[in-house]
Amino acid sequence: MTNVILVSACVAMAIFYPKIGTILRYCGAICGLIYVFALPVLVERACLIREGKYDWPQAIKVGVVIALGLVNLVGQFMVH
Repeated sequence: MTNVILVSACVAMAIFYPKIGTILRYCGAICGLIYVFALPVLVERACLIREGKYDWPQAIKVGVVIALGLVNLVGQFMVH
């Protein structure tokens, strides 16, 4: 049943929106934000919280890195 749902979704996407490059660009931008910018920083944040070393300068650094990732994400959607 899962295969039928997945194949149907892929076929429907190919029929109604055949621009695979655009889909890959959006998926790549979102995954890049998560895997490159957000996930490593949030793991380091969790470790610092456990060690009791998480303070305001660390919070600002985390926020800046994630904000840069969001800027990168938005920038991917501005390029055509």
